Amino acid sequence: MHRVICSYEGPNWQRIVDHGPWLPTRPEAEDWAQALRQIGYSVRVESKDGEGGEGGGGNAELMAALGSMA
Repeated sequence: MHRVICSYEGPNWQRIVDHGPWLPTRPEAEDWAQALRQIGYSVRVESKDGEGGEGGGGNAELMAALGSMA
């Protein structure tokens, strides 16, 4: 499972991050990412397993942080 994470500047120059829906395949997510890049958005693709996405880590880092809080 993969999703596109889109960021842009909203009102008053605030950074807005929008997490798209989970898509079944990476190629499908990459197609959406490319379409959004073409119209000027800054995007990255995140993998549900935390691997292979730009920026890495993803859910694996979140789960580790939450686990250490318990």
